[in-house]
Amino acid sequence: PRYVLEVAFVAAIAALVAVAFIQGRGGEAFGSLALLAMAGFRVLPSMAALMATTNEIRTSWPAFERTTAELAAAQPVLH
Repeated sequence: PRYVLEVAFVAAIAALVAVAFIQGRGGEAFGSLALLAMAGFRVLPSMAALMATTNEIRTSWPAFERTTAELAAAQPVLH
């Protein structure tokens, strides 16, 4: 997922640069696009970690549900 995010981000920045130059505002948009690119590359590792954690939670959820169901069933036995 990390490389997919990076490729998608670079493609989006390239598309924004192309649109800015086609509209004739490449020089005006350069600073904003550079800032957006720098901020995006700083955020990408956190987004990749968030996606990995979300995937781990999603794959572990059935085991969590089974465990809580077994603990709930064992509750009367313990008291």
